[in-house]
Amino acid sequence: MKHMKYLLLVAAAFGLLANPAVFADEHDAAAAGLDVSTAYIFRGATVSDDVGVFPSLEGVFNGVTAGVWAWFDTDDSEVEEIDIYFSYDLDLGGDAVDVSIGYTEYTYPNTTDATDREVSVVLELDGALSPSVSVHYGFEGALDEGLYVEANLSRDLDLGESLTVNAGVTLGAQLGDNVANDGLAFAKVSVSTSVGIANVSVSYIIETDDDVQLIDEDVYGSIGVGFPL
Repeated sequence: MKHMKYLLLVAAAFGLLANPAVFADEHDAAAAGLDVSTAYIFRGATVSDDVGVFPSLEGVFNGVTAGVWAWFDTDDSEVEEIDIYFSYDLDLGGDAVDVSIGYTEYTYPNTTDATDREVSVVLELDGALSPSVSVHYGFEGALDEGLYVEANLSRDLDLGESLTVNAGVTLGAQLGDNVANDGLAFAKVSVSTSVGIANVSVSYIIETDDDVQLIDEDVYGSIGVGFPL
């Protein structure tokens, strides 16, 4: 019964996002994606050190972004996680700052783990380094009373006529009551580039405080493709 619930939920989301009639506005769009990574890393922490496959589907309609994301664990050949998320871009009347509010539900169809739920606010600034800050507050499951803050900087580097690399830096802090010790959890440096229709990336995670978060996998890579619908 539990598996049927998730199958029906995902099927309904795929049916909605794949329906051309839903996307009536010229800014509306839908896309599917598939990523393969050498490990599953979530906010600096290693969820699995086995190769993971991550299919996704996302649509934008009437100013709302909705998406479904899943983790297929190659070690046990099962879908271990299905996430559903929504976000809405706030119109602040300017181009220098973009603000969005969001909601994410993390579900685990093959375990008895409770569903994790959180709300978020994302602030993106227009600038050469594309700075952004996001704040995530959990209110159910393992994320209950959790407060996670992330800051990002990134820049495209032209290394030749046909080679552009995006370099990024991420800092993540765990500040909520759901962790034993709060503080700066990790730093990450990443580079990515496009190879044909695929995007290839390599990331290096730096342990900043082992009392806040231990880093098991410090280097991982991924390759992904996306398809407009």
